[in-house]
Amino acid sequence: MSAATSRWVLNASGSTRHAGSAEGAPVHVVNPVLARSARVREEQPDRATAALQAAVAIIPMAALAHTADYEIVAANDRCATLLQVPIHQLIGRRVKDFIPIADRAGAENIARTLLRQAGSAGTTAPVLSEVRNGIGPTLSADSAPTTSAIRRVLRNDGSAVSCWMHVGVTPFAGSTVFVACMDLVNPVLNDAHRWRQRADHDELTGLLRRGPLMESLQESLAADERVVFAFSDVDGLKWINDTHGHAAGDHVLAVIGRRLQQCAPPGCLLSRLSGDEFVMARILSADADDAVPQVVAELVDAIQRSLAEPISWGDSLLSVSMSTGVAVSRPDEAQDPLFARADAAMYAQKTARRAARLLPSPREG
Repeated sequence: MSAATSRWVLNASGSTRHAGSAEGAPVHVVNPVLARSARVREEQPDRATAALQAAVAIIPMAALAHTADYEIVAANDRCATLLQVPIHQLIGRRVKDFIPIADRAGAENIARTLLRQAGSAGTTAPVLSEVRNGIGPTLSADSAPTTSAIRRVLRNDGSAVSCWMHVGVTPFAGSTVFVACMDLVNPVLNDAHRWRQRADHDELTGLLRRGPLMESLQESLAADERVVFAFSDVDGLKWINDTHGHAAGDHVLAVIGRRLQQCAPPGCLLSRLSGDEFVMARILSADADDAVPQVVAELVDAIQRSLAEPISWGDSLLSVSMSTGVAVSRPDEAQDPLFARADAAMYAQKTARRAARLLPSPREG
């Protein structure tokens, strides 16, 4: 469900829930006593969100606000410039989309620590969704716990920069909100963090290496999140190496890496697993069953579009394809069975295409 076709409605208990606003989608206001309140809430401007956005906008450095669910709900122009993403596209994204995989566990530990400190100080609030619908636009910093550290953030082009990250948690309009301010560090420290970034990424394609990818998948599976895992193998790379040389094969892999980054939907994990094997994965919440078919279609479409045009090499145009298998994680499934199912699906597609004479023989590719 896209942000443009969704809204919040009241359920019988008076709390809010997410529901589709498209024609035919289920929208229920089951408590007659609350019906008028729900209509008023839908009709009036979202003053709380506007107030939060206004507060973040005047912070004199890159800044964003996110819920305890790690959903970005406000950002300023400096943040949009730093992350290379327009503000309207930042809203609704998850914070971890902009944190290097190797740093995510540390960032979540900091968030949990701040929440505990805020709970001890009595500054947290129980309802997270109300940051979108709250009526009282009052931002309070009384007793709000804060922390500062050098952290890396990911830009939209996949590059990482090091920032002094100042994070605080505060109640706002009945919700618990994190506010993160980012200030670029000096070049020497940034260089040190850049070397760490290089260690996590494949030199040829710029995509994640196998280790960091598997760490991220394991982390998501342990958190009961849904993982949509697309595993692709380049068809006929051996033929390209034998015919045009290994430099041509490396060029093909590098181009595939760049095109996958250009075509991948926002929030995807991309990895060159090994040799001619690539992974495109998307992490969803545990209750996102309805979104799975669309996400699967988006990943397959992105992979196909990345190879829609031939790859030039010298005077030649090389038509390249990839066989792809997609697996969706099951409850309590570990990463190895998930990977095995995607691998089996990929080889089934490759075998079927060879049988239809759409691909070279196994000895050729």
